This record gives sequence, C-alpha cells and structure tokens, in this order.
Amino acid sequence: MVHKALLHAWATGGIPAADHYLFDLAVPLFETEEVKNGLVSAARTPKGGRSGP
Repeated sequence: MVHKALLHAWATGGIPAADHYLFDLAVPLFETEEVKNGLVSAARTPKGGRSGP
C-alpha cells in the first residue's frame, strides 16, 4: 500500500519526509506487469487513433 506509506510519511514528517520516501515507494510500481502493460497500451493509443485504452 504505497499510498498509505506515503501518507504516513507526510503525516509524521511533513512534505520533506514524503519527498524523501516518494522515489523508493513509487519505483517498484513500475516493475509490475500491470503498469508495464498499461504503459505499452498508452504508448500505442495515439498510433491506433483511439482516444483511450
């Protein structure tokens, strides 16, 4: 639950704490198959002439 961890960091340490953890929390999301497939789909959308996924 990345959003909960980020909100906890913000609630206990403010924006500087949230900024500190953002990269470490967000990068693993881009390694999931769901995000990889979504990025491929988004990249193809303009080529296919569709307005969305």
